[in-house]
Amino acid sequence: MTGADPIAYREGVFRSVPRFWLVFDIVGSAVGLLLTLPLTFTFEAGTMSRWIPDGTASYLLVLLVAVILWGAAAISRLSPVLALGVAWFGAVVQMACGFSPGAYDLAILAVVFATSAWGSVRLLWIGGASALGGGLLAGIYMSLINEQALIQDAETGLRVALVAVLLGTVSVLTLVMAWGGSAGVRQGGDRAAVGLARGEQRDLGEHQDA
Repeated sequence: MTGADPIAYREGVFRSVPRFWLVFDIVGSAVGLLLTLPLTFTFEAGTMSRWIPDGTASYLLVLLVAVILWGAAAISRLSPVLALGVAWFGAVVQMACGFSPGAYDLAILAVVFATSAWGSVRLLWIGGASALGGGLLAGIYMSLINEQALIQDAETGLRVALVAVLLGTVSVLTLVMAWGGSAGVRQGGDRAAVGLARGEQRDLGEHQDA
């Protein structure tokens, strides 16, 4: 990082992260996986997927999706841009398998938070767009996979649309709050980076004067 670019620590695929925080993120994500996976299996037993029968295959696929999402959370501070890509991949796999949202999807909130807190300006807005688009997509997806639970008559299509709007709104608000909630972290990081850059400039000036 140089004095001319006090926020250079946000650029690039990987950031320099203190070992403590890297270990904290990895351990925290592992704990998150261990807590949310059993909850998902418990509350969604018998209805894991819209088109994959419950069994070894469906359980392994749920495990795969959960590992992908919490893996993204584990690297979200180290590489927000990579974490966002991994999280989107996990979400696509989840939808392709017909899985309902599970407790392990909480990992996505950590990734969205990271794009705003530690990502570049470009990634900040990409994360915001992902929160908006991902929330709308989640609402549409959830309404479609739960269509059979609605009353089947001439108004079913309207009910599906209303459910999509409701669930999409809730999903967008949740993701946007996670994205916007990191504003204080981002500002604090920028102030610290600017202060460090000024200190380096001052030390360099004193060294040259000497």
